Amino acid sequence: MKSEYKRQFIHFFFGSIVIILIGLIGATNFLVLNTAILAGGYLISLEIKKGNTNLPIINYFLDYAGRKEEKKIPGKGALTFFSGTLIASALFYNNPVLLIGSIIPLVFGDSISTVIGKLFGKIEIIKNKTLEGSSAGFLISFFYLSILFSYQTALIAAFVGMAMEYLPIDDNYTIPAATGFALMLLI
Repeated sequence: MKSEYKRQFIHFFFGSIVIILIGLIGATNFLVLNTAILAGGYLISLEIKKGNTNLPIINYFLDYAGRKEEKKIPGKGALTFFSGTLIASALFYNNPVLLIGSIIPLVFGDSISTVIGKLFGKIEIIKNKTLEGSSAGFLISFFYLSILFSYQTALIAAFVGMAMEYLPIDDNYTIPAATGFALMLLI
């Protein structure tokens, strides 16, 4: 359980850095950087899978926050996170505000929903998804989205983003793409 909280902290922390980077360097430059990060991540994952354990910082993070079911693909969570942001970057490379908006529910909503759901969740909607966690993820997503967009747009985009958690596809892919498309239609 503690490792899941650590994992969500890392998700929140590095996701926040991603959002700041997009704001600083722009969406197009982030697309290039994200591609490089993802390529490097896949190469590191392959090296670890081959048995190269001489990567102390990477191994620390994998031990610190890795899930047991992800041992077959070292760093799978980070790889899917950066794959999802790469998809959003490719789709919305010409609009940094739209790109940041598409990533907000992934960064803030996804991590907060897990933590609140694990700590306070009582009403299970489906396996490992609680009403309390989903509500918290929706509210934090709405809060951050409303900084960039109208309340109505933020409300709908937060709902769409958090609804993607319920699909049987990794939400690191679905949240940013669906949120971005919803925002694109609304603005």
